[in-house]
Amino acid sequence: IEQAMQMPNVTMLESDNNLEINGRTAIYVSFELNFTGQGGEAVTSVGKQYYVLDGDQLWILTYTVDKGQVDTLGPLVEQSAMTFEPL
Repeated sequence: IEQAMQMPNVTMLESDNNLEINGRTAIYVSFELNFTGQGGEAVTSVGKQYYVLDGDQLWILTYTVDKGQVDTLGPLVEQSAMTFEPL
């Protein structure tokens, strides 16, 4: 995580180191990603990652949405992550 946050096109938005998903210890991070599109236009996405510890296994859930859709899709991303159950 720390290495990715040092990239010039990545900005940390928020994090939660005290999260639980279905009884499992979890960490959440959200970050903004800035790219240049194929046509030269600026593209901004928001990445949301959940790191879920299950015994000796670490699961990483990654969601990426267009910045303009965060208000609409953000709650669906969180709802999806909170239903995660390892295989």
